[in-house]
Amino acid sequence: MKVSILPLCLLAFLFAFPGQAFVVEANAATIVVDTAADTLTNGGGCSLREAITNANADAATIADCTAGSGADTINFDASLAGQTITLSLGQLVISSSITIDATGVANLSVSGNNASRVFDITTATAVVVMTGFRITGGNGSPGGGIRNTGDLTFNNMTVQSNAGSGSGGGVYTLGTGNRLTINGGFISANTASSGGGIHGVTSLVISLTNVTVSGNTASIDGGGVFALGGTLNIMGGSVTSNTATNNAGGGIVASGTTLTATNASITNNHADGSQGRGGGMYIDGGSSTISNSTLIP
Repeated sequence: MKVSILPLCLLAFLFAFPGQAFVVEANAATIVVDTAADTLTNGGGCSLREAITNANADAATIADCTAGSGADTINFDASLAGQTITLSLGQLVISSSITIDATGVANLSVSGNNASRVFDITTATAVVVMTGFRITGGNGSPGGGIRNTGDLTFNNMTVQSNAGSGSGGGVYTLGTGNRLTINGGFISANTASSGGGIHGVTSLVISLTNVTVSGNTASIDGGGVFALGGTLNIMGGSVTSNTATNNAGGGIVASGTTLTATNASITNNHADGSQGRGGGMYIDGGSSTISNSTLIP
């Protein structure tokens, strides 16, 4: 008679720790998007919206896509190279830990069609990684391109030509203890009232490594980046040709923030209007350490 060792070991383990709750995490799934259509119905292939829906639910809510299971990865079929996924059903809501990776699918864009925000990360515990595509045409407040309340990492992303009527034209991020980490890529040509490119609020950590923040505009302050509290780390890269049209910090506003800039180029930024102050950088409280960097308004 054969006796299975695994069930016996499991029983022994449970008896050794009575009254304890144990969680077995599901294996993460890989979900492949194969259509540029913005759909949420069965039939017609797996759309990005449907893939995110399944990943959020850890289920096969939409049968066209692989079922979600744990911290899933969403990839894209090679046929989507050079295409734009134009949203017609509103913003894409992310409520769980997801990786969205367009590596190898060149020049893929996701557009809010100037009608809605593109992505909204709604859960503080969500760990989200986005790689290798463009977020554009977003329109929302706060956060035209993306609003983040979780832990968000961009790798070689482009956030371009988004608009926020309030804060954060490209990216709006908030949450005590959370992080916005951007590695490479571009934050460009976004507009908002404050933080044209990026607006960060509360005790979070914003880290920009070899990122180009350029051509963003704030109608009030922080044309490129507005950091309110928390920590802002700029390592390499450039903050250039950003504008605050009627207040402070054409390039950067750091208010009550721990700011570190190393090997960075902060040039050709403008703070215009009667209240214009700090074309390159405006620091209000907190602390700042700037080393091996170029700072020219």
